[in-house]
Amino acid sequence: MMGPVFGIGTESWCDRHAIDRASCGCPFGEVAVTERPRARLKTRRAGDITARAVRWLWHQHIPQGEVVLVAGREGVGKSTFCYRTVAQITRGELTGEYIGQPRNVIIVATEDSWAHTIVPRLMAESADLDRVVQVEAVELTDDEGNPHEVPIMLPRDLVELEQLICDEHAAAVLLDPLMSRMGEGLDTHVDRDVRQALEPLTRIGHATGAAILGIIHQNKGGGGDVLNSIMGSRAFSAVARAVLVAMRDPMDEARRLVGIAKSNLGPDDLEAWAYTVEGVEVGTDPDDGREIIAARYVDHGRHDTSIREAEIRAHEVARQERRESTTPTGAAEKWLRELLDTAGEHGLLKSDVLKRAGELDYSEKMLRTARESLGVVTDRRGVFQGPMWWSKPEDGWKGAHAALSPWTAQEGKLGKYADCATDSAPALLSEADVSPQVQPKDALHAQLEHTPRARTRDNNPPHQSCSICSEPMTYDDGTGTHAGCEVRS
Repeated sequence: MMGPVFGIGTESWCDRHAIDRASCGCPFGEVAVTERPRARLKTRRAGDITARAVRWLWHQHIPQGEVVLVAGREGVGKSTFCYRTVAQITRGELTGEYIGQPRNVIIVATEDSWAHTIVPRLMAESADLDRVVQVEAVELTDDEGNPHEVPIMLPRDLVELEQLICDEHAAAVLLDPLMSRMGEGLDTHVDRDVRQALEPLTRIGHATGAAILGIIHQNKGGGGDVLNSIMGSRAFSAVARAVLVAMRDPMDEARRLVGIAKSNLGPDDLEAWAYTVEGVEVGTDPDDGREIIAARYVDHGRHDTSIREAEIRAHEVARQERRESTTPTGAAEKWLRELLDTAGEHGLLKSDVLKRAGELDYSEKMLRTARESLGVVTDRRGVFQGPMWWSKPEDGWKGAHAALSPWTAQEGKLGKYADCATDSAPALLSEADVSPQVQPKDALHAQLEHTPRARTRDNNPPHQSCSICSEPMTYDDGTGTHAGCEVRS
């Protein structure tokens, strides 16, 4: 079916083919003809545009005059972070363009009670309450002259919002939450609808210089991609020039992180900020004297990772925990990882590991799979045909397992016992200690001289196995044990 033709006078336009009707050839009888005012494109040459430097409300985090998202799952403290930022703006203490210059902030919030939640939060952050402007509703008058109030909606009420920003000389507008401000008939999962609401908001930011902060929730999915986990259409993060994400630290349940996940105007790999949330008393109720308790942001400084790296780690932790809780092999991996974490730098004898695993009904095949998945180091500690030891990799566990262990690699781990006079491990030679011309057998004797007790090849018959580790023996000095096993025992 043909698309509608728009025309004025004898001229018409085919919307379907994006050309005039005469060129298109669509007959009038098959389509509806609607009047359309003449239009021409408004253009400007790039040479007429003056380049400007980016100005920051919060240095390298929140650009002035742009839409910025603050995303996070429920309970991570993203609103607490936002109200702390509002308080800093009102005091002139936010590092950026207005440092030392207290400015007003407009807040559009409908989910939380202002009396019970928002004002106490601002009090907890020592905000200048006279510089915080609440948008309660939009006052309308019907055809009969009767006034009534409706919630502010985008893009319907953008003209009034722009005027308020100008009247208050506001440095920022906080929409808490952003999705609640989407107008009726707009689907938050449809790109076109989201852009219809946000792109005019961007133009207001450019015109006034006010940063537009929108709080938005995250889904549990996303596969480790922070932007994919934001609820609704991907257009939310596409239109925003910066996206901040608040989340729990995957390595410390009590600590939270907030940082840049996307920035079109600055670096997006900055280290995150660590924080906790605590309850503080901010006053008493004037009616009955009850304590008023509010959440307060407690800063713990820079973290050692970016928010995107932390999100990937959190995803790996969650995936590994699901695997460990649903499959026998996953359970064996968790058990082996925790066992070797507890054993520390020297690890455990393979025979000891297998014995303990057998007591828990973990088969040798399951342990082999777990060892390969974890990247467990197997080593005879320099003793020819000595017992096999299993240890944690010096550079940490492989893949998702790396995020599940608090232990970090240090110097002096596996294979570095040159200065171990008081260590329980046998001293090993470095590569420089053995000349390249030395034959393997001679190197073995040189190696054995560095063990706590020199071992020599003699005529004593070899024992079938070591009395400590039960592994086969080739040479014996009459003790019936490997040198390394005797030292460790």
